[in-house]
Amino acid sequence: MRYQPASTHLHVGGDWHDVVLQPDGATVAVIGDVVGHDVDAAASMGQIRSMVRATAYGRSDSPAEVLTRVDTVLSGLHVGTFAMALVARIEQPEAQRRQGLRTLRWSSAGHLPPLLLHPDGTVELLATAPERLLGTGTPCPRSDHMLPCQADDDVALLAVRCHPQPAYQ
Repeated sequence: MRYQPASTHLHVGGDWHDVVLQPDGATVAVIGDVVGHDVDAAASMGQIRSMVRATAYGRSDSPAEVLTRVDTVLSGLHVGTFAMALVARIEQPEAQRRQGLRTLRWSSAGHLPPLLLHPDGTVELLATAPERLLGTGTPCPRSDHMLPCQADDDVALLAVRCHPQPAYQ
């Protein structure tokens, strides 16, 4: 058996995830991936991640409004990269808190759908019609999706990627 260091197969890329607690008590979670596996993709990821954070923070915009605004900025600044992203907003106003409920709102720019994990072990795929990636150059309105859920449900935003076999011989 022989081990080869991972650096010979290392690819930087544009994957990111973020969770931002909002001043109004909501939580915004984001997952995304810039097209490419190189230094340019990593640099673009940093730009887009910062745009999403800045656009989402301190506002009660819906996830679709966040993605639409980010897409407008990408187009206006001629960033020239494509990315998929999913923005989810978890809200729990006082009336819902008393009932043990929350509201999940999400919008996807070509990303995998979120999963809702229930305490009994069941998993619900929150599949919706696919929408285009960020950065196509023609911003248009996006769709919001909403689901009431129990306070003890978990939301999973997934990134699935196939990697080559490890470099072991």
